[in-house]
Amino acid sequence: MVLIQNYEDLHWSFLHQISKTLVKEDEVENAVKEDLHNRDYSIPVSENRVEEDDSIPVSKNRVEEDYSIPVSKNRVEEDREEDHYELDNPIPVGFQFLPTNEELVTEYLINKILHNPLPFWDFSEVEEAALYSTHPKSLVDFVNGEKKWYFYIHKDKNFSNNSIRKVENDLGFWNLKWCEEIHDTKGNKVAFNNHFVFFSKRDKKTHWKMDELQLRPEWYKDFNLEN
Repeated sequence: MVLIQNYEDLHWSFLHQISKTLVKEDEVENAVKEDLHNRDYSIPVSENRVEEDDSIPVSKNRVEEDYSIPVSKNRVEEDREEDHYELDNPIPVGFQFLPTNEELVTEYLINKILHNPLPFWDFSEVEEAALYSTHPKSLVDFVNGEKKWYFYIHKDKNFSNNSIRKVENDLGFWNLKWCEEIHDTKGNKVAFNNHFVFFSKRDKKTHWKMDELQLRPEWYKDFNLEN
């Protein structure tokens, strides 16, 4: 199993969202100021000035106009309409899939190998040769703005033992940076996490990263399975 990540636009996206929110609030504030500025609260100089002042006090009329259509209330109602979703939707709005490495191994990878029922979420299957046949951006889908993608990988011995894994057509290579052990809830060592970074064909480090979660060889022996 591998987790491919792209951090290229992460900070930009975060700042963009903050900027977009501030602009939206500024637009509302400016609209209110402009509206108040454009309203005619002057009192015509005429013989009826006193009568007009007594019949329709300017200060009272201004307050009534200001609070007749509260901007903040309208914004809340509009936001609620936009954020509305059906209650029977199995995935709530704002839900994010953020499993730990332990959960990926014990709940997904092991159950996948043993043909056991899998949790609600499932991943695509990719041959390891296909994984290293193209640039990582060609393997993933950016439709919903994802930054992480998960795949089940069919291992190929031509790649598995190499710390540097070249991508076809000289597009670049994956370089193993470090490896760490993964433990289950009982503290048993069950897998390894091999952390790779993608370099372009000019040996330039990119924002693409990959975590390869691989079960320990001893685990396969316990279940009489071939590694």
